[in-house]
Amino acid sequence: MMQLIKRLLEPKALIVICVIYTMAITFLFLVSISVETSNSLPIDKLVHIVFNAALIFLWLLYFYKRGLYQDFKGLFIVFICAVIYGIIIEVAQEQFTTTRMADVKDVVANTIGCLSGLLLFKILKIKFLSKTN
Repeated sequence: MMQLIKRLLEPKALIVICVIYTMAITFLFLVSISVETSNSLPIDKLVHIVFNAALIFLWLLYFYKRGLYQDFKGLFIVFICAVIYGIIIEVAQEQFTTTRMADVKDVVANTIGCLSGLLLFKILKIKFLSKTN
């Protein structure tokens, strides 16, 4: 099991995972999914937060494993790209679908998800490095 995890965390396998995940959530954000939600539980916004947290976490992990991560500069570039990706998805929903609409609240949820993924990465990176030293 550990060897499988190590192989999945190798840069070659990790880039495939990152690209497939990005394509999958792009598809999910652009297709029409009818989900009944109550007004008290904004499940749509939670989905945006979780998907974007995982998105930025995976890409940060990839850049870190490739040695392309340079503290603040690397975090900032990946964060900005993820936020721009979220905005592009919202615009694409408005322009290219008939059943989805752009929503500023979704952009905010995407950004919160990006911040959450970034924070999770920083916490796990610190814990991982403190155990290996």
